This record gives sequence, structure tokens and C-alpha cells, in this order.
Amino acid sequence: MTIFKAHWETNADPNQKDDFEEICQRLNLAKGEKLLDIGCEMTVYAAKNFGVNVLGVTVNKSVQTRLNQVIAGLGLPGSAVKLMDYRNLIGVKFDKAVCLDPSAIVR
Repeated sequence: MTIFKAHWETNADPNQKDDFEEICQRLNLAKGEKLLDIGCEMTVYAAKNFGVNVLGVTVNKSVQTRLNQVIAGLGLPGSAVKLMDYRNLIGVKFDKAVCLDPSAIVR
């Protein structure tokens, strides 16, 4: 499993799309792979642009609701966002994982 970890203020970065692209390329994402996105920073971007099946996990109910609506609207059936602590993902296997904002996953 490949893990890429970084942190920055996403609202302050006008080149966020470029950052996501670079991260996806560094992860060497391939269509059909299973990606775990802890904090849901790039769930939609990776699913839409790289064809990966993304499970985003968040502790924020509004993030879960909003992103699942976006995922459904874009027709990305292999991806979803769950309201849960990533530490409860026992026995679930992923090809790669990403966490762009570690502070967002701490309760």
C-alpha cells in the first residue's frame, strides 16, 4: 500500500486542482484500484479523473452528505463517503491510501 501524507490550508491554495493532480500521479493511481481517502479531501477528484474506486471516510456528517450527493450526481458508482473513524476499517483492503489533512480526522 502506498500512503501519501501532506497538509496545507486548502482554502488558501488557488492551485488545489494542480496539487490533487500531482498527488494522484505520485500515487500512480490506476483505473479500478481501491483508494482510501482519510478526511475526504480528494475523494471526488481521484474517482472522477483517475477512475479509481474511492472510499472516503470522515467524522463530519455534512461532508459525508454533500460528497455522496456529488458522487451520485457525477455517476461514480464505485466510490462513496462513510461517516466513520478510519481506525474502524478492520479487514478492509485498499491498494493505496491518502490523507491530506490529518487534523481533520481527529475528534
